Amino acid sequence: MLQSKLTERVDPLNAKVDVVFVHGPKPDIWASWFEDFLPQEIPEARILSFKYDASVAEFSASWIEKIAIDLCEKLAGLRSKTNTVKSPVIFVAHSLGGLVCAKALVMGYKSSSSNTRLIAKNVRGMVLLATPSPGVGKAAWKEKMVRIVNLHYQTEVSDVEDFKEESGTIWVHLQPFLEILKKPKDSKESVEAVFFYGKPGANGNMIIHQDSTWVPSDAAPIDADHSIFQFKTGEEEGYNLVSTALKNLIEKEIGAGTSGDGGYEVNNFATVHNQVNGTQNVDRMVFGPKGSEES
Repeated sequence: MLQSKLTERVDPLNAKVDVVFVHGPKPDIWASWFEDFLPQEIPEARILSFKYDASVAEFSASWIEKIAIDLCEKLAGLRSKTNTVKSPVIFVAHSLGGLVCAKALVMGYKSSSSNTRLIAKNVRGMVLLATPSPGVGKAAWKEKMVRIVNLHYQTEVSDVEDFKEESGTIWVHLQPFLEILKKPKDSKESVEAVFFYGKPGANGNMIIHQDSTWVPSDAAPIDADHSIFQFKTGEEEGYNLVSTALKNLIEKEIGAGTSGDGGYEVNNFATVHNQVNGTQNVDRMVFGPKGSEES
């Protein structure tokens, strides 16, 4: 039986947007930065986290689909209970958690009445941290999936060929997500996404590099390894990049941008200027696919 939990971490009065954190292979790795210092920067956001059983033994295309459905069911239930069904949704996901969110959108766009559809049509943005892109060739995708599992579970995949085959199925199932990201910005179904990957030369295990992201020229680096979401203070460069990108997405949806000391503003080129930490070149973008041919 699938075990999962949706938790309200921060629930301000008159929240205008839902920001949902979805973990990757390690459920408890987020630490507490989205409770300790992020809320002060996005006071108009209800912050939630979704926890699920991330056992490698369950890894499969159907497993990702079940988690995606469960995420949407629980989120739709909460939004119905709190009368916030029309609020914009922004996903912040790490590694394989990004695949869960991508699958939720793919299924939601195909459905006409399910809770998955109710969530998908309100997802307006995604911040993806070290999430493998189905836009790379199929062979490269399989290799990266094996490396991610071996790193996070500290174990070797018992049957590499079977695991690669299942990873290949996931690759096929996520191809429609690339088409979703190509929709024009003025489309009601457009989803803006910001992707972060580890910097070359950073200490630790590098799995997702710039050349394996959604669009290499548009992704932004963070000086860290695959665990690029572990921020201990609000002064870290990586945190400032991620939080600024998140504020960017929120500003677009609800007009929450401010300016002045500690604030941010968005110019015509959609470049974020953080007044405290200097100019941060993090663009708001709609990603299109890299060549998705099988190799």
